Amino acid sequence: MEPLVSGQTPLAAVATDLEGNVIWYCDLGATNALPIKPLPNGHYLLLAAPPLAAAGVGNDFQEIDLACNVITDLPLSTVNAAVSGIFGAQLSTLHHDVAALPNGHWILLVNYNLTINNVAVGGDALIDWDPQKGPVWTWSTFDHLPLSHAPYGLTDWTHSNAVVYSPTDGNLILSMRNQNWVIKINYDNGAGDGSILWTLGDGGSFTLPPGQAPIEWNYGQHYPTFVSPNTAGVISFMVFNDGNSRLMDSNNDVCGTPGVAACYSSVPIFQLDESAKTAAVLWEANLSPYFSVCCGDALLLPNGDIEVDIAYDQTVTPGYSDIEELTQTQTPELVWEMQIYNQLAYLGMRIPSLYPDQIWPATLQSGPRRIQPSAQRSNDGGDLR
Repeated sequence: MEPLVSGQTPLAAVATDLEGNVIWYCDLGATNALPIKPLPNGHYLLLAAPPLAAAGVGNDFQEIDLACNVITDLPLSTVNAAVSGIFGAQLSTLHHDVAALPNGHWILLVNYNLTINNVAVGGDALIDWDPQKGPVWTWSTFDHLPLSHAPYGLTDWTHSNAVVYSPTDGNLILSMRNQNWVIKINYDNGAGDGSILWTLGDGGSFTLPPGQAPIEWNYGQHYPTFVSPNTAGVISFMVFNDGNSRLMDSNNDVCGTPGVAACYSSVPIFQLDESAKTAAVLWEANLSPYFSVCCGDALLLPNGDIEVDIAYDQTVTPGYSDIEELTQTQTPELVWEMQIYNQLAYLGMRIPSLYPDQIWPATLQSGPRRIQPSAQRSNDGGDLR
């Protein structure tokens, strides 16, 4: 599910079948939806954003139904009033992601600015929002991360882009693009102290086998997901690795600099041992020469294949988003592809149907296929976007 544009008519969210036919869309007027996620009750959770806002930045978290009626609206002003005095500054935006928990709470991703040693620093925070009580647990990057770790500077210090709930242990996963880190936070279903249990990435908690570091670490990553059924202990874990400023060798040469190979995106599945703090790449789709400088996601499909959203490629299909289904084999094979013209598909997901507890028949036939919508239609394949 992802905001798309059809001709000159803005469509905040579109669902298509795997042939690229639009089967549902939600026109929210001048509002975009970044991102949008299905809920168990058949509704959808989204971040409503003004049309000219930066990708992933919005004013309201909303729950809507299939008729696009707003069921619940949580504006930035309400959140700011509720957390007044907690963070030491007014929240700047709601942004990038919101996680719906099994108990009905929402984990909100927000950001704010502090001036530290005469330097303006932009960091992120998480808020556990109880629909009845408001904020019941909060967490801030300023309280738990060293300012000395700033690969892209302090102005947009952390730039988190996804928050994921870990059902096995009740903790939270946070992807921080501008830290080149994914972290696990001691949330403990609202009883945790917020300490960082581990960091995944170059300079983090885990070690990679010889030959895999530093090139296989995550750089500017998006949308972490669990591949294994368990989410604690020894786990399989996947990210869309955009590859920004990827370190290519033991000399820490940066991709795309003179004399160094070009940057590229990839989708690694890591095996993480949380106790031993070891990591290893079990499988990877090396997407070179594609290089998505932002956005994107990767998801495990029920048939074991991996769906990849190359959202903002700069080398092969500039101006397109390219969504592919790849086999999880040693040499990944292309099964299905959808190219979306002139539109950023920030995040997409394959869903069984538009309704809870229903599975619609798949339209995908055997053999690789490419769906290329005309310039008058912005579609994607069998997904909500």
